[in-house]
Amino acid sequence: MIVRIPIKKELIRRRIPMNNQLCLRCGIQEETVDHVICGSTSSKSVWKKILVWLKIPTSTEFCGCREALEYVNDLTGSNEWKKVIRTVFQTTVWNIWKSRNEKEFEDKLRTSNDIVETIMADSFIWLKSRAKLNDIVWVRWTDFNIRDLVS
Repeated sequence: MIVRIPIKKELIRRRIPMNNQLCLRCGIQEETVDHVICGSTSSKSVWKKILVWLKIPTSTEFCGCREALEYVNDLTGSNEWKKVIRTVFQTTVWNIWKSRNEKEFEDKLRTSNDIVETIMADSFIWLKSRAKLNDIVWVRWTDFNIRDLVS
């Protein structure tokens, strides 16, 4: 999997002028895909809250984007359950990236709680409309009480 996300490190490598290559959210580390998605304090907080919500051990810490997305493959559970988790993980990556862009282009810094709430809502809508989980209801989703809906 080749990552082609236009983060600062890649833009600089392509000789596109940038003021600096630091992550805007932390101001300390070089902005790389892995740092934005999994390495920044903000991203780690989001992932930790998502893992708690999904009832997955919170001792898990991802070093990079690829590792986070491939993590689901090693989980124990049905393929349908893994599909749900994979969708939530993809939604998490997407929303972390969107929050990065909001900071970069609108100077809007979202809290990890706000990002997690958006992830929950987006993944609910995506699964209800795309994965044909018609019986899923919001109240149960917010507690991730779906074992009886997936085989």
